[in-house]
Amino acid sequence: MGGFCANYGGGEFACAVIEKHFKRFLIGQDPFNIELIWDQMNRSTLPYGLGGVTGMAMAGVDIALYDLVAKAQKLPVYKILGGQTKESIPCYVTIHPDFVDAWRDRGFLGVKIAAPWGVESGRQGIKNTEQLITRLRKNLGDDLEIMIDCYLVVGY
Repeated sequence: MGGFCANYGGGEFACAVIEKHFKRFLIGQDPFNIELIWDQMNRSTLPYGLGGVTGMAMAGVDIALYDLVAKAQKLPVYKILGGQTKESIPCYVTIHPDFVDAWRDRGFLGVKIAAPWGVESGRQGIKNTEQLITRLRKNLGDDLEIMIDCYLVVGY
């Protein structure tokens, strides 16, 4: 489990949920029973909630199980999820604002950054975000999408 958690984007808290709680549903179990394992994880978290860190931990396990099952069958994951639905899927990259230039010509639809300023930054944070978007647009050109995850940013 350690290697999985070391590389999982859910962070140390989600990894702790996997290590301390979900591991009992995983070790020694048939990974092909994805729905059963998911149901066991889901029901076992009812006392403390399904959102946030718990949801990220469950998603990480779910992704790992589908990947494991697909590899065991020597198939791409999309084949065990019902097959191809389109010729291609446009993708974006989530990146720190200081590194977006490196992704300009890599074939992505666009870039997404986390809003560096939130509610605590007040009006100045909004102005800083506007300046950042202007800089990104200038550096990236008009063809790439610029997405900002503004999960807590509000205007005044």
